[in-house]
Amino acid sequence: MASLYKEKRGEVTSYRVQWLEKNRRRSIRLGTINETAAEQFCVHIEEILEARNHGRSLGLETTRWLRRLGDDLHSRLADAKLTERRHQTRLGDLIDSVIASKKNWKPSTREKHEIVGKHLTDVFGRDRDLRKISQGDAERWREAMLEKLARSTVSKMVKQARFFFKRAIADNLIEENPFDGVRAGSEVNSERLKFISQEIVQRCIDAAPDSQWRTIIALARYGGCRTPSETLRLRWSDINWERGRFMVRSVKTEHHEGKATRFTPLFPELREVLEEAFELAPEGEDRVIYRYRETERNLRTEMGRIIDRAGEERWPRVFQNLRASRETELCRQYPLHVVAAWLGNTPKVAQKHYLDVTEEDFQRAAACGQDSVPTKKQAEGVQSDGDSTDEASENEGLLGAPVGAVDGERVQKRCSNRQQRNAKSLDKPGFCEALPSDATHCKGNSSLCVTFFVSKPQSSLAVKFRDSNGLRVTRPFRSRADRV
Repeated sequence: MASLYKEKRGEVTSYRVQWLEKNRRRSIRLGTINETAAEQFCVHIEEILEARNHGRSLGLETTRWLRRLGDDLHSRLADAKLTERRHQTRLGDLIDSVIASKKNWKPSTREKHEIVGKHLTDVFGRDRDLRKISQGDAERWREAMLEKLARSTVSKMVKQARFFFKRAIADNLIEENPFDGVRAGSEVNSERLKFISQEIVQRCIDAAPDSQWRTIIALARYGGCRTPSETLRLRWSDINWERGRFMVRSVKTEHHEGKATRFTPLFPELREVLEEAFELAPEGEDRVIYRYRETERNLRTEMGRIIDRAGEERWPRVFQNLRASRETELCRQYPLHVVAAWLGNTPKVAQKHYLDVTEEDFQRAAACGQDSVPTKKQAEGVQSDGDSTDEASENEGLLGAPVGAVDGERVQKRCSNRQQRNAKSLDKPGFCEALPSDATHCKGNSSLCVTFFVSKPQSSLAVKFRDSNGLRVTRPFRSRADRV
């Protein structure tokens, strides 16, 4: 059992907790703290001693108390072997330990987390205690990042910062993640998504300095390859000319099971460029791109110069927009899941970051819509066949508009009251008769009113109703004398 002792030296009052362990007196000096805090300390010491003696786990309150305890008092408990020594709770130490522990990270992934770590330490300081960073501090950090970075970039950074503090929770350094309540937002930046047409790409290929650059551009735009990672790893032995496909080695997805490689069709526009490059390749060289390998980070810079020589305006995310344009193009002809398998992403990622609405989409839609626009001749109900003209003029009174004026338009003439619906039945079940618009009503056992519609321009009318068995029936209707 632990006991609390009060010690007074002059005007300074301090406290000491003492307990008996293996017939030896052990104690911890608490220093100058208030009496309430000293009593709570003593209670938790008793809980720790009892749990250790009976071989059970600590209670929730004591566990939380240990996490909130300052480093000085916590180290004294660790010296007394009442708890394990705490890892460093400084922000800088946490970031360094997390990055160092990730041996399988790609260099680009490591670099991005290092950048986020630098932004965190620039705002909070490397020596900031993790337990002193609140959700409000995290919100203010996000606002500070938004002042100098794009919203989509900050959204990604918030998720990466959340990852660091999640590791701190796993190591029992903190209880709550301050970034859990911070809204990350969308990582999509539609302003940087631009469709690059084949005409523009062809001018860039023509302006390329050599066959190697023509191949790089073609693989990015027509093959949908990630550049430079996938482009520089392509080999001539990966291309199956007979079956019309080539194997792509994906560095980005190789850590996923079964995603290290994929097969992409050898599209005609890509095949032409690759055949030229194959003819010009040195003897015995298996790499498709054997130049520009040491300076792969400068491919974007050189591509910008090629765009300038082609007389085109530079577009953002040079190579990614070439790849995205290819995926948008292919989705017009093939199912999305097929295109995603060819290009090495998922339908969800494609819809979120790759697919775009182009001017061609609007033009195609407008061209399809022109087929249903009535001509002046159709609107006047004029037909080449004389009999059809007579039928159209006769049916004009039924609809209040000439036949063929609107394609697919449905005009319903409904019964106005119960007396009309209960009109005298005729001999034939399901009989319906359509009268001029000023005297519209239904007769017979039909459960639905007559519906006139124009199925195609210049076509005759039709009447819809249900028969006595409740089945839908559609019959031609050419004159008011017709009965079905």
